[in-house]
Amino acid sequence: MTDPLTFVPKQTVSYVWVFSLGIETSEMSKWMPPDPVRPNGKMKDWPLPAALGLETLPPAGAEVFEASSISEYGLARYLTDAHGFSDESVNPMADRLNGLTGPLVLLFSRDLPQTETTLRPVAPVNFVGRFATRPDTSLSVPIETQTARGQLSPQTEPAGPHRMPLWPFAVFVAVAVGLILVLLLSKV
Repeated sequence: MTDPLTFVPKQTVSYVWVFSLGIETSEMSKWMPPDPVRPNGKMKDWPLPAALGLETLPPAGAEVFEASSISEYGLARYLTDAHGFSDESVNPMADRLNGLTGPLVLLFSRDLPQTETTLRPVAPVNFVGRFATRPDTSLSVPIETQTARGQLSPQTEPAGPHRMPLWPFAVFVAVAVGLILVLLLSKV
């Protein structure tokens, strides 16, 4: 079994790590990710990357929030419905996730360095669990079999775009010209 705090990039699934943050709610503002557009020097003062054992962390890589802000929805459902993490991954810990209180941190693998990374959380950050996305079942290369090519023989050219016949346009122009002539002649 792999270490749940180790991230190996280039996998077919993404991960989210859930941490509880052992601080008072009143201290949350300094743990919140800085505004990526206007960090105003907060990046160097942001304690979360160091507390996770990371040198850097893009602000979009983490969510910090009070568990009570999603208590009606539930953290387990938030992970599966809002973020696409698999039911198989989340459900075994659903009761524990939904019972968490206080400030929480979600860390997303999509924003971690693209090298093998081991998280080394230190107080006040406490590891709760790692959860995986649903496996990617999309095809990464096109299928090159005869069946996938379709039923047309190679000599058959695909039909070009459908063109409207010209006669309706000609009739419209003739009627318009006729009406204009009638209007002009009636005024004379």
